[in-house]
Amino acid sequence: MGKQNLDRPDLSYIERAFFALRLEMRSFPREVICAAMATDLPNISRFITVARTIPEDVVAAIGPAPKAGRPRWMDLAERIQAKGRATIDRFIGNEAFRVMSTDERFAAVLAAVSSKPTAMRKAKPKEWLDGEGRAVTRIERTDKRFVLTIDEELEQELGITS
Repeated sequence: MGKQNLDRPDLSYIERAFFALRLEMRSFPREVICAAMATDLPNISRFITVARTIPEDVVAAIGPAPKAGRPRWMDLAERIQAKGRATIDRFIGNEAFRVMSTDERFAAVLAAVSSKPTAMRKAKPKEWLDGEGRAVTRIERTDKRFVLTIDEELEQELGITS
């Protein structure tokens, strides 16, 4: 029956990966799994590694994603291993996620674990002008700093005097 299922043309990479994992969990030797899946040991190892790394509930939420293919599923597995699944859990419960197609869900999850936090760009400095239009203070902000500069010659009361 497993061989018949594997011969179906519409099995996706992740479906094949979980099939290999289930065979291994039932204590079938890798050689038997290779024969059942008509592939070699390195491919079986990749299938099983991906299936062990990506939680089954995440795969169930994404679906088969037939357009994703082996490289992208392997990439997702590596990113989940590196980052964990906290970001993914936020997506899975979202109604907008559930109405996407399976390939769109895969792309959304991969993008979520691939994105890096965006650093705050250095904002353009702002200046406070006095009544005569002279820049008395200058404010500069970045993601890690806030710098306030006071022109002591123009505003001696705000500056630090010795």
